[in-house]
Amino acid sequence: MRVDKGEMIMKATTYKELKKWIDEGVDLAELAQGYADKVPNADREQFEAITQEIFNVLEGVSLMLDDKALIYNRKAEKKRLNDIEQGNY
Repeated sequence: MRVDKGEMIMKATTYKELKKWIDEGVDLAELAQGYADKVPNADREQFEAITQEIFNVLEGVSLMLDDKALIYNRKAEKKRLNDIEQGNY
């Protein structure tokens, strides 16, 4: 699922789209880690910890999808989102 820019509408996506989105997040988190030296010294440790944790979470989800330890069921997700839209929580 994804959130479109400027909108708070959740859309179910295909497995391939979800995997691509997560992998792009891993790449961005890794890129952000390279900017630690541009952060003031007082905030650098916190910045590094945050970017490392974001990287770890996204990479973990990506690896779980690869290993089939985490399964994405698009039909179930579409039904859940439809239920939410209809007010059937």
